[in-house]
Amino acid sequence: MKRLNSLILLSICILLLSSNRNLMKVFGEESSPSNSTSIYNSTTTDNSTIVAAQDLNCDSVRCIIPVCRPGYDLIRPPNSCCPICTICPPPSDCPYIRCDGDKIPFKADDKCCPECICRPNTPCPLLGCAPGYKEYTAPGDCCPSKCVCDPNRPCLPYYCPDGQVPYTKPGDCCPSSCQCAPCPPYFCPIGQVPITRPGDCCPSSCGCDKSRCPPYYCPNDQVPYTRPGDCCPSSCQCKQCPPYFCPIGQQPITRPGDCCPSSCGCDSTRPCPPYVCPNDQVPYTKPGDCCPSSCQCGPCRPYFCPIDQIPYTKPGDCCPSSCKCNPSYVCPPLNCPDGFVPLLNETDCCAKTCVPNCKLVQCPPIYCQPGYSPYTEIGECCPRQCKKDCSNIFCPLLFCANGFESYQPDDSCCKQCRQTCNSSSCIDLHCLPGDEIYQDPALCCPSCRSIQN
Repeated sequence: MKRLNSLILLSICILLLSSNRNLMKVFGEESSPSNSTSIYNSTTTDNSTIVAAQDLNCDSVRCIIPVCRPGYDLIRPPNSCCPICTICPPPSDCPYIRCDGDKIPFKADDKCCPECICRPNTPCPLLGCAPGYKEYTAPGDCCPSKCVCDPNRPCLPYYCPDGQVPYTKPGDCCPSSCQCAPCPPYFCPIGQVPITRPGDCCPSSCGCDKSRCPPYYCPNDQVPYTRPGDCCPSSCQCKQCPPYFCPIGQQPITRPGDCCPSSCGCDSTRPCPPYVCPNDQVPYTKPGDCCPSSCQCGPCRPYFCPIDQIPYTKPGDCCPSSCKCNPSYVCPPLNCPDGFVPLLNETDCCAKTCVPNCKLVQCPPIYCQPGYSPYTEIGECCPRQCKKDCSNIFCPLLFCANGFESYQPDDSCCKQCRQTCNSSSCIDLHCLPGDEIYQDPALCCPSCRSIQN
């Protein structure tokens, strides 16, 4: 009898051991150390079993697989990486599910009831994601519906001008435009700020910012003054003065140290009326006047003369028009034979010929009118006629009114005024045979006269 009881106990132990061995096989696990794989990629170490969950979000999770008692199933709950032991309801108690689209019902080994999963080998359309993007399948979908950023796929190179860097808009994965790179410091004087020109990224000049100017204090009745081109005040100026009226052509004058005008002066912004002067003369403004009221000599052009002569300005003229002898010039000696002396012509400054000595000849007196002097012909010892000589005649400074001009008459030593001639008003002359065109100095237009005269 004792032997029979022992056999019964041994049979029960063998049955229990076989049942536990079959349960471990269901989950891909045996108690033997030689088994190293399961649906949870389990490994056995001593008294515990460690597995890595296959779910995408559970790659780094290591799970301990419990050994379930009879009547319990090893189930992984939703939103969990590791399985637990639980009692599953009978299959008839599972809710009826209806799958839409490309999904079919499927019961996983770690689930109590079937769920809708994507049909295997379901063809999905290609989205054609650009470089830097990858396809994204939303939870519960079977096919990708959009492109999302993929850090493992580099973007295409995006080139920018100097001073700019590629810019990726918020929500994009790759750059689509350029933006300015960080600029180096740009320093400006006090009262100025850096200015960036349109199209540039960094400042290249300075501009005024009056809010950056330091305070500038002025005495009473004065206010700070900023000079043109400056940004901040550098001096003081007077406050607004009451009106100060001046005659036409003049402007108010403020004396140094005063704030408001106390007299009138010429206004350079109002041009004077034209004042016409003869040749070689320029308008003259008298002291105290604002506009010219007469004429005076202007600068003359260079006038060249022989070595023994100097430029000569006739009385009434402003500039030289001829040459006269230079009194400081030493003439070279002229050796004449006995009984002859050097002859100095009125046109020469130095003697060039020899003539008989006329010192012993007594000449009869000859009288000439003012402006003329006795004239001795070359080779003669005594004067026999009078010749025009203006060297001793003083002519007053001549000023001609508007519409008149100065001219030099042939029979006078001093210039005179005549009406300004307009050659365009003269007619073309066609003189008869035996006549010639003659220009009378006192007239504006030429006339015909006989050649015999």
